[in-house]
Amino acid sequence: MTRISVWLCKWLGVFTLFAALFGGCTDASEITLAITNNSEVPIQNLVAGFTGGTAQFGPLKVGDRQETKIKPTGESHIELDIYPIGGKVERRVIDTYFEQGYRGKIEITLGLGFAVEKSEQLTVR
Repeated sequence: MTRISVWLCKWLGVFTLFAALFGGCTDASEITLAITNNSEVPIQNLVAGFTGGTAQFGPLKVGDRQETKIKPTGESHIELDIYPIGGKVERRVIDTYFEQGYRGKIEITLGLGFAVEKSEQLTVR
């Protein structure tokens, strides 16, 4: 190998290492939030609020499931504003705790009368 080839290989290796390290940290605090509508009513819109933002879902027919990624900016729980078709807005507070640096998944299922079932698999990075 020539001197230039060796130099390029070393710098490519260093660049690849930093890209892998940086790339691994950028999504470390993402949480997947999933909502399933098992209620008796179709939902036209659902807003999930958490510290640092909101996530929009909908429309959700009965039996539909949607998911998105959220990135909290501090200590948080989830508050749902549910907009059923032909009904009044319903609010539900989800008993969960997460903050910046957490990752994993929160599954929320809405049952009859928008009763909430929740499961979570969260870890701290």
